[in-house]
Amino acid sequence: MKSRFFTIIIVPDAKANFKKFTITKKQLNIIILTSAIFIISFILLLFSNIHFLKANANLKKLVPESKKLRAENESYKKVIMDISKKIEDFNLLAKKLKLMAGITQPADAFMENPGVGGLSNEEAINLLGNDKNDSQSLYKSSEQLSKTFLLLEESFQKQYLLLASTPSITPVRGFISSGYGIRRNPFTLTTDFHTGIDISAPLGKPVVATANGTVIFASFKPVIGNIVIIDHGFGIKTSYGHLSKILVQNGQKVKRWDTIGLVGNSGRSTGPHLHYEISKNDNTINPLDYIIDFENLY
Repeated sequence: MKSRFFTIIIVPDAKANFKKFTITKKQLNIIILTSAIFIISFILLLFSNIHFLKANANLKKLVPESKKLRAENESYKKVIMDISKKIEDFNLLAKKLKLMAGITQPADAFMENPGVGGLSNEEAINLLGNDKNDSQSLYKSSEQLSKTFLLLEESFQKQYLLLASTPSITPVRGFISSGYGIRRNPFTLTTDFHTGIDISAPLGKPVVATANGTVIFASFKPVIGNIVIIDHGFGIKTSYGHLSKILVQNGQKVKRWDTIGLVGNSGRSTGPHLHYEISKNDNTINPLDYIIDFENLY
């Protein structure tokens, strides 16, 4: 019959008395099982601590990354708003270029629903939650603009002479002191129709022709003072009044950007400024509709 007991003898050294322990098989199994559970628990606890330490380290890394992402998101929103504003500006420019080019095609040539731009602050705040839709909207607007400018390019190639003869720039850098249309006359204090725009600028500042053409009048008139009138062909004329000095003469050919006179205060005027007027087929039109370089007006 097999023994149900195990004897453990401990001998500290050769001369010392040995110690003997007797243990049952059941007790040995319990000790082994307990030791195994302890070792497994220790290993699990060790791995758990290692995992916690790694997670904590990753969390510490995520904090600055989160701040970085927030900063990038703010930058992204600003870029989207800037792009939207540029698209809006391009839409306005395309509208003016179409007018200058004489393009009158119906909506199908420029998309039935032309793109409009501009994100509100609220839309910008919600941008990240709808980035797909906003991106698609911006893409659609850019595609519409691309088609518009392609059509404009084709038209410009066919109408180069008309474009060269169409006023498109500011005649002098300054600020608009009186706009086109109904206004209160500063001399009579009555309401009348102002046929051009007044651009206030320093006395003696150069005034340039806004398009190619021929000078048909360069002299003095009682109310407008020294004035230059240029015939650009195609029924278009421009007038530059209140000049302090006229630098061109009747019959002279001029090109866009050529200096034709100096800002003055001649005629009936409250201060140095240029009266700038555009007419088409002898009917005055708002010069602002034909000015592209708005950065020269403030």
